[in-house]
Amino acid sequence: MVSTNVVEAKIDRLLKQLFDVRVDRVSLRIYQGAIVLVAILLPLDRVGFLSALHLSILTLVLLAQRWVYVKAMQVYRRTPMVGSRLSYALLLPAIAAVVVQSLSSLEHPYNHAAFTIILLAIRAFIVAQLLTSKDLELFEKVTYLVCLVVVAFGLYQYVADVLHAPVWVTGLSPQYTSGWTFFFPRPQSTAQEPLYLAYYLALPLALLTLKVLRGIALPRWQRLTLAAAYGLLLITLARGAIIGMAVALAVVVMGLRPERKALLALGRVVLQGVLITLALTLFSGIITGSNALGAFRSHAVDLNDESAKIRYRGINPALESFLEQPLFGHGIVNNGDTGTSLKVNNTYLTILVEQGLLGVLAFIPIGLALALALQRSFRNKFASRYAPYVAAALAMGIQANTFEAFQLLRSWIVIACLIAAYELERSKSEPHRAAKHHA
Repeated sequence: MVSTNVVEAKIDRLLKQLFDVRVDRVSLRIYQGAIVLVAILLPLDRVGFLSALHLSILTLVLLAQRWVYVKAMQVYRRTPMVGSRLSYALLLPAIAAVVVQSLSSLEHPYNHAAFTIILLAIRAFIVAQLLTSKDLELFEKVTYLVCLVVVAFGLYQYVADVLHAPVWVTGLSPQYTSGWTFFFPRPQSTAQEPLYLAYYLALPLALLTLKVLRGIALPRWQRLTLAAAYGLLLITLARGAIIGMAVALAVVVMGLRPERKALLALGRVVLQGVLITLALTLFSGIITGSNALGAFRSHAVDLNDESAKIRYRGINPALESFLEQPLFGHGIVNNGDTGTSLKVNNTYLTILVEQGLLGVLAFIPIGLALALALQRSFRNKFASRYAPYVAAALAMGIQANTFEAFQLLRSWIVIACLIAAYELERSKSEPHRAAKHHA
């Protein structure tokens, strides 16, 4: 006869298992919802009363609950701790930011920009720790759909503005409308500026372009999205983004050495994008009675205009400012305006001036990881799971020379996805890695 204590113990164990399964499912669903939310938020710089800081806190909480649950279960069950070791490099900029702000002479050291960078780094660390192959697939599927909406809205902005629709209808900021600077508008879609939009497009362009070059047949809507995205990239006239994407595409083609059929397929898509740009520019010229095409061509190839000169002129003052506070910098402030009231318009110079050598050292491990991933991608002909993120990071890294990029969610998420995909590729033979959410 079974004792009462044994029966009670079995019942307790069964209830605990049921509780664990239920909590695990709820935690996992919240985490997956957060992944979807992150993909949706990537191109959104303008979300009304919600700031980037608010969104960082929201998604960080949703993601962190899963990380805490997984780690707690690993401790409780005494299973080995799993998670990307490379991801710990993402915490170094957050630590450096805390040290720099604590030592700075700023009146309000823990400002919006500092908190944003710290939270973005922590969130990227959690994403890199938790992402599995299925999570990446989910993230990419949502990214394709979001890209379709963003591109459609950007093209709508262009056409509607040319037809003299008011800004409350187009959603364009006044400085990007026809006649403000050029005869034609510069679409910003959901982004703060056209160059921010172009910066976002690097990710979906890299993901879809690699599919084409690998000979994967895209659904019709994805082919149209890819062609329209190339067209929208050109229309933004964000030259740093265009150059970055061109360099990334050249590197991928040289490393991948695609079959002629795949190369021709990509050529057709890019040509369609160019034709979209040409058609819209001619349309703008016809409606406004101006030489829009000539103005577009002139600005696109003029790397010595006032916009470019502003960036060139900021280099020497930035270096001089760095030498004033070389170790810990002047402190992090908003949108590339350093503590010395100097407009830098360069991510790397901003880090140098605001955070000094400590900030540079904090980012070096991330830079080395990206360089290693690029080298290995080139060696294995961009066949790896992380190759599209390498291409996106390369394009974005080049454009980061023209504005401040590390206060944007998309910068950190691309790096986090790259690290996670890189670790997944390395640990294909380790079954515990694939099941790490259920530790």
